[in-house]
Amino acid sequence: MTSTQVTPSFYCMLIYCLLISSTIFGQDPYHFIIGKKELGNADIYSVLHTRNQQLYVATNQGIYRYTNGQFDILKRAMHQNGNSFFNLLEDKQGQYFVIT
Repeated sequence: MTSTQVTPSFYCMLIYCLLISSTIFGQDPYHFIIGKKELGNADIYSVLHTRNQQLYVATNQGIYRYTNGQFDILKRAMHQNGNSFFNLLEDKQGQYFVIT
């Protein structure tokens, strides 16, 4: 009875083949574009999907709410400086917070 030894180079070759095959047979991700007209030139910093199924997007141009298939910009506060918003958050009571 003979024993065959598996060398470290065999394991390296096996791992290499597995990695190559996973990239060859990968799928293209499914994606779609929404808000191209409204958010076309905006830098998006944060997205919040609330427990009430609302979608808010914080950008360098303000905060947008997605309703009825379109994005509407929210009015900003009178004392607010600048238009950029970061880190949209929702607390346990359903209140929204943002860093400006």
